[in-house]
Amino acid sequence: MTTPDSTKIARLVLEYQNRAPEEQASFLEEVCGNDPAFRRELERAIQNAPPPQSGASGVDPEATLDLPEPADAEATIDLPASGSGAVDPDATLDLPDHVDSEATLDFEEDSAAKASSGASASADKKKVDSLPEQIGDFRIIGLLGEGGMGAVYLADQLHPRRRVALKVIKAKIISKDAIKRFEVEGETLAKLSHPAVAQVFAAGIESDAGGSVPFFAMEYVEDAKTITEWADAEELDLRSRLELFANACEALSHAHQRGVIHRDLKPGNVLVNGIGELKVIDFGVAQVEEEQQAELSQPKQIVGTLQYMPPEQVRGEQDIDTSCDVYAFGVVLYQMLVGELPYEIDTTSIANAITSVIEAPTPSLLEVKPGLGRDLDAIIAKALAKERSDRYSSAAELGGDIRRYLDDEPITARSQTTGESIRRFMRKHRTATSAIVIVCLVIIAGLVSVSVFAYRAEVARAEENRQRLVAEEATRRVEQQRERLEKIVEFQSAMIKEVDPSQMGASLRSGILESARNQVESTDLEIEEIEFFLADQEQFLNNFNPTDVAIGLFDAHILKSGLETIPRKFEGDPLTEAAVREIIADSYEILGRYESAEPEYERALEIRNEMLGPTSARTLESASDLGILMMSQARLDAAESLLTKAMSGRKTTLGLTHPETIASIQNLGKLRYQQRDFPSAKKLWEEAYDASLERHGELHPISIQILGNLGTLSTQLGELDVAKELLTRELNLNERMYGDGAPETMLTMRNLADIALQTQDIPEASRLLEESLAGYRVQLGDRHPDTLSVIYELGLIRMEHQDRLLEGQELLNTAYQAQDELLGEGHPDTFKTLQALAQSYIKASDPQGLAPIAVLAHRSSLKLNGLIHPMTLQWLYIRAVSARDAELFADSEQTLQEIEELCLENREAAAALCNLVPQLYAKLYREWDRVEPGQGYDVKAAQWSAILEGGENPTS
Repeated sequence: MTTPDSTKIARLVLEYQNRAPEEQASFLEEVCGNDPAFRRELERAIQNAPPPQSGASGVDPEATLDLPEPADAEATIDLPASGSGAVDPDATLDLPDHVDSEATLDFEEDSAAKASSGASASADKKKVDSLPEQIGDFRIIGLLGEGGMGAVYLADQLHPRRRVALKVIKAKIISKDAIKRFEVEGETLAKLSHPAVAQVFAAGIESDAGGSVPFFAMEYVEDAKTITEWADAEELDLRSRLELFANACEALSHAHQRGVIHRDLKPGNVLVNGIGELKVIDFGVAQVEEEQQAELSQPKQIVGTLQYMPPEQVRGEQDIDTSCDVYAFGVVLYQMLVGELPYEIDTTSIANAITSVIEAPTPSLLEVKPGLGRDLDAIIAKALAKERSDRYSSAAELGGDIRRYLDDEPITARSQTTGESIRRFMRKHRTATSAIVIVCLVIIAGLVSVSVFAYRAEVARAEENRQRLVAEEATRRVEQQRERLEKIVEFQSAMIKEVDPSQMGASLRSGILESARNQVESTDLEIEEIEFFLADQEQFLNNFNPTDVAIGLFDAHILKSGLETIPRKFEGDPLTEAAVREIIADSYEILGRYESAEPEYERALEIRNEMLGPTSARTLESASDLGILMMSQARLDAAESLLTKAMSGRKTTLGLTHPETIASIQNLGKLRYQQRDFPSAKKLWEEAYDASLERHGELHPISIQILGNLGTLSTQLGELDVAKELLTRELNLNERMYGDGAPETMLTMRNLADIALQTQDIPEASRLLEESLAGYRVQLGDRHPDTLSVIYELGLIRMEHQDRLLEGQELLNTAYQAQDELLGEGHPDTFKTLQALAQSYIKASDPQGLAPIAVLAHRSSLKLNGLIHPMTLQWLYIRAVSARDAELFADSEQTLQEIEELCLENREAAAALCNLVPQLYAKLYREWDRVEPGQGYDVKAAQWSAILEGGENPTS
């Protein structure tokens, strides 16, 4: 059961508490929108949050931490809401480093290049201070580019959460024509749906103090380079450059087939992202053939980038067609192959540049790079022809000739000579050609000298055949050995993965008892004494979870032992080493030992990438496995890169319905779910489910799992009836496939428990979680992350819904201790459980129990959220007050001194907490004097009270 980001929840709770009662309902509507799952999480957090204090002037200096009494004004701190001078805890300036030297934002004469579609361009740091904070549902991060007509911002979309490039028109120049051109770009992009064309997510008009602001949000291309820069940076050979260009032609062909002409193609608008994916961007001056666009481009207005314009576009002709884009792509191809533009127009006047484009002869590729051959020269010449009728008519034709060249087929750009036809035939049919040549030579040799040369030719052929047979036999033996080794590795992998720790633990326990019985029965003890001894042994063994013991033994004696032998056993055989490390990492991941699995997955990926290349099926397997592990550790950014690479590679190399491709689509959907991008998650899971049904049918582990994912997603979307129907189907299929106590069945029961909880069927939710917990303990042990998550969920129900506070507190403490050890205090699950545990002590009015928990919570929030995050400040406050009420006065004093030091440098951001310092000191010393009179604490209390009454604050 995924929960929203705790940082965002904490900030919204504080904003809610700072609102007037009559404004709180509308605030919830505003921030939650149509996300019922998010609203439930927020309302639960508001209900469980300590009540706010009403402001510095209204604090009761005598208040204690007897929470959750609503009268206690010191229960939490009244931190300023967003926009009131406080630092936005979500604000970042994580801007990309790469700047496109060609990128401008001149909507009339030059395209927005990389900036317009979110290429990896650095934000203009000089203008950060003047940026708008938010436009519609988009929080502004930085400026990607700006021109005379508008700007492109790097922004975070709030619902769903994702980073986008936000394109807006400047309010001061908004006109009917400007808005019309802007609408055309958004509508044009909306027509296109291709993986290599930048996607448009949303469009609209936002009203602000300056008037209406038209905008649309586009796909942000991270870590991008232009197609020419990327080819040079990756040091691509000729074939790889042409394949990359052919892929770009396919993307442009998609637009041409839908009647869309780009009109401003150049390297800056053909990008390659950090994982090698193409994106054609910036259709800001695009033309849709079937629409009347004359009102947008007045006669003789040059729209585009001069270096890449065909003559007719330079002349300002209005009847532009797809051959315009072909010409621009011809220039791009020339740059990719030669490294420079075909015409020297960068250093000349505009008039001379226009003359060069219109009148200068088309450059010959052979004169610059004669080694590239006549075919590529002809392709370039046809693409750059002055007359459009002499060019390729579309990107599909241009890309088709590139593909034909790569396949050593005749191109359409020129006719081949007889000699070229023969040479091409010989290259494509080397074996047959060689045979013909040999036959001819033998005939000639026979005519010259039948006896001697025939004999020598026969001897040579016999020797050649003998050597060929020897080589073939050696190759066959190597392949047989490799096949045998792969079968051994597969067998060992299956053997290790099928080890069941629960069965292993049960066998271990029964084996110990059986051995004890055999030994004691061979003694002279009476039957009653024997039974008493065995009962005592059984009682002793009940103190240990046999599954946990089995996991420890399996790790120590099989997995670690195997790792130690790898350097010796597989020296000189890196691919087998990678396979064995993958097996061991899989085992650690299944057992929940993530920290042990990570280095083995990383080493396997490193070896396979080096030996097999990045697109090999085994390399993609390692990337996928490491991405799943990162996702389990809540390292979502690292997981996203790996899982995206794996899915893209598998779709290309294996096809959509291959099991590994389906798994990759499903995994990326799970990542989007954890990022709360529910529309993307649903789209991916539906794609994976359809492919799995086609490949496997309904009763298959993958199909069942995806069905459950869709059910869980429906729960988050508030579609509880749909969710219950899907999850009930999944439960029935899981029971048929795995049985009642399997982890897969238990997970479905947990998700059904969530639905029961939302519908207030508390007994059913409790029953389902209890049954799940029992199954997890048997199958996975007490300390597996999934087991601990169920313990946490059950603890919350005990505490919040069943008035079984002590039982809930014990469950939460059990989960926290194990999560802290296994996952670390910086893991979101650990921190979430710790906060729930602290809430249990607040509910119990137990400052002695709360004080040490508050120290841990403050330390964890400091690591996760930073020094002046509202949640960190709240736990610093609770730490001071709980220590005081637990009569740990020195600890409370030390905490207040920390607050004073923090306020010296962060007064504005922590104003609410800093304003409380005099009151907290005065109350501390009064309580200290009550417990230890005569030590001068009453004098300190009076001094701080005087400061408080005088309105002074030493922290100011």
